[in-house]
Amino acid sequence: MSAKSSKQSKQTALPCEVVKKYPGPEQVQLSVVIEVPGRWFNAIPAYEKAKTFLATAVQYSICHQLGNGRNAVKTEAIRFQGGILQVE
Repeated sequence: MSAKSSKQSKQTALPCEVVKKYPGPEQVQLSVVIEVPGRWFNAIPAYEKAKTFLATAVQYSICHQLGNGRNAVKTEAIRFQGGILQVE
């Protein structure tokens, strides 16, 4: 067996989770729910930062940012709303 085929067989034997990725507007339309780690929030107590929260995509927009005093750069932004504590 060649080195290449042995690497491929090891990769296919690993367990994996299929994750679907959607474009920004479609995430809002489907009301995609994501897990948000508590450490992303500044205004919560330290004991809450270890928890995971659920948030739903509610708004999509294209933002304009100035890049180092040069031309404006378009970036995508999705606003998530929620903060429901996920039971673990």
